[in-house]
Amino acid sequence: MKKSDLNSNASLKSMNLEGEWYIAKDPDNIGKKSGWENGVQDDATPAYVPSIIQQFFPEYHGVAYYWCKFKSCVNIDEGERAIIRFGGADYLAEVWLNSVYLGSFEGGETPFSFDVTDALNASSENLLCVRIINPCDRDIDGLNLMNTPHRNKVIEKRAGSNLNHGGLWYGVTLTVVPTVYIEDAFLIGNIENGEIDVKVSAISKKVAEADTKLTVTVYENNEYTAKITEKSFNYNALCGDNELAFKITVPGYKLWSVDDPNLYRVEFELESEYGKHTHFVKFGFREFKIKNGYFYLNGKRIFLKSSHSGNAFPAGQMLPVKPEHIRQDFIYAKAAGFNMLRAIAGLFRPEQLDIADEIGILIYEECFASWCMAYSERETWKNSEEFEENVNRFIFFATNGCGDYYCYRVLENGETDISAIYIWEHELFEIREVAKDLAELITKYYNDEV
Repeated sequence: MKKSDLNSNASLKSMNLEGEWYIAKDPDNIGKKSGWENGVQDDATPAYVPSIIQQFFPEYHGVAYYWCKFKSCVNIDEGERAIIRFGGADYLAEVWLNSVYLGSFEGGETPFSFDVTDALNASSENLLCVRIINPCDRDIDGLNLMNTPHRNKVIEKRAGSNLNHGGLWYGVTLTVVPTVYIEDAFLIGNIENGEIDVKVSAISKKVAEADTKLTVTVYENNEYTAKITEKSFNYNALCGDNELAFKITVPGYKLWSVDDPNLYRVEFELESEYGKHTHFVKFGFREFKIKNGYFYLNGKRIFLKSSHSGNAFPAGQMLPVKPEHIRQDFIYAKAAGFNMLRAIAGLFRPEQLDIADEIGILIYEECFASWCMAYSERETWKNSEEFEENVNRFIFFATNGCGDYYCYRVLENGETDISAIYIWEHELFEIREVAKDLAELITKYYNDEV
């Protein structure tokens, strides 16, 4: 949408903040003391969002500041709130609007938002400032590459790893919502009876209770978008976070499968005296299980044909500079005969999950924290001695090539117990005993019996 379109729409309730962005390095970490949130620095470079810091400063890692100058084109009526939403920032973000500190968020793969109603200039220019810590090989405010979820990022080039990067790698939007609004919805379908367990997260900015009506409508997700069923519920929304839980049944439901990826569009409308707010999700009935060592989809055995992806893109690392690359990868995988994709050490983007649902691909994901984190006082171990003591109770004798290690337990008398095999799982950062049949197979394999 062009800026002219935004200005001509008096009822606009959402706008992308993709206009005048700037970025600057802060290698000495002086920006907060020097008040960089109050204005764009003289040495700042024109930028854009989404992006990673290294698109503008290829060899730089550490603290960087993003600024965005924008005029609000959204229409805020009485009783409405203005929300700035970030799709994700890698790794730690601190945010100011017009020099007002909004808060911080830690975690590179999760969206977050701030209520900016009181800080937003409705009729004049606004300045959004975001301080990003891209952890590296030195401590910055207690953070470094090894004590934060970082996948397999490295500073120096190394085969099998990807170069360290971070930044505002998802979009930023300004949205207007009623005083009581929907934040998210989570759905689980029962393939036996067509029932959907629904949990809707709603937020109320009203101090007193607010009478609300939630209407749920299920549509076919195709060119006809025919309404299938509808149901309404009445709730008293309390100030703050609310969870609305209920069930709804879809008559004549169809299952989702890799060969016939049937989807539904589920729309939610939350109505109160402060207005209406709508939200929708795409949804499919499916059930994936493992029984007796076999994979089952919707009660039938399925042979998984999977590839794994580092989700890497030219120039942007894990950020697709050209959005069409996202769809191309998944279409090519489907055309090649794959019915599953693994995101290795980093989640797929939300739009990728939508494409997978649409074309019939199962997804297996691992978050940044699943790989390569070292011992840290920020973790659950009491101290490094406890961590070392636990690790030293095992003798490691083999690896599966994916960062997991097989080991025997050392008994208190110092002898090695070879009657059971354990696995050190880098994803879970713990040791557990493997299944008996797997232990037998591993033993035979390393004895050259298979």
